[in-house]
Amino acid sequence: MTLDDLRQILFQYQDTAYADFTAKLIPTVPREKFIGVRSPAYKPIVKQVRDDPVIPEFLASLPHTWHEENCLHAALINGMKDYGSCVAALEQFMPFIDNWAVNDMINPACFRKHRAELIHPVQKWIASDATYTRRCGMRILMANFLGEDFRPAYLDLPADLRSEEYYVNIMTAWLFAEALVKQWDAAVPYIETRRLDPWTHNKTIQKACESFRIPDDRKAYLQSLKVKRSREAKGNPARVEKYERLFDEVKAAPDQEKLRLLEAYYTSGEWQEDYEADERGEFPPELKRGVLSQDALYDLLDKVKEDQG
Repeated sequence: MTLDDLRQILFQYQDTAYADFTAKLIPTVPREKFIGVRSPAYKPIVKQVRDDPVIPEFLASLPHTWHEENCLHAALINGMKDYGSCVAALEQFMPFIDNWAVNDMINPACFRKHRAELIHPVQKWIASDATYTRRCGMRILMANFLGEDFRPAYLDLPADLRSEEYYVNIMTAWLFAEALVKQWDAAVPYIETRRLDPWTHNKTIQKACESFRIPDDRKAYLQSLKVKRSREAKGNPARVEKYERLFDEVKAAPDQEKLRLLEAYYTSGEWQEDYEADERGEFPPELKRGVLSQDALYDLLDKVKEDQG
């Protein structure tokens, strides 16, 4: 097999409509870089190619041309069994990660057996100035160190670092929201003492309150800790309510016209205005806002499209 043969395997799974859809969700990558390979396809692709002699050449051929080559690269790293080789391959790849979707795929299974050694490179990655190296470090910290191997000090570094990058700050909020679920006693002081920057602080509370794994009394307490900000809201709560109803209706019974309206909102400037206003904490806490959850809306639209063939 050659590198061209490997790319042709990816193109066998091409779905141009899915590529159009995915490109809207990953604004850091130009549309022409997408083939349109759905996530479940990587499992059979990896199974087909992982033992081929071309794989070392593929892993070394950076940067890749296609977004899906980066996804395949991440999937291959996830399947590596040797810890040292896996860390080396990941560090070689990190400078070429250019979007959240590839970043968040990365969670090698072999890391679970090597957490004592892993925490040191994870802390180094989190301290990096590179957006996706830092995000990747936090993603791996969240996946591997909020359980039995948790130490309260592991939260200090992501809490105290500051960034102007949205994809870093939203990952920090996700990490601390998960910490509030799994390690409440250790995590809640970071919220009580406002160790995070105001935007990330409020976003952490929002994400935690969207979780079904946090009791209502704790959610109420977290809401009382939100940072009040005086900026004038640009979002439209009535508009959010309208599309929230559509969101719930499409979840209950997919309808092509409602799906079209929902997707049009999602890819519009209006959704962005509402999303940013919500991130600033400018909507009332009682406003139902599932439609503003990027992951939930993406998953719904993707599932309906897949179900409809």
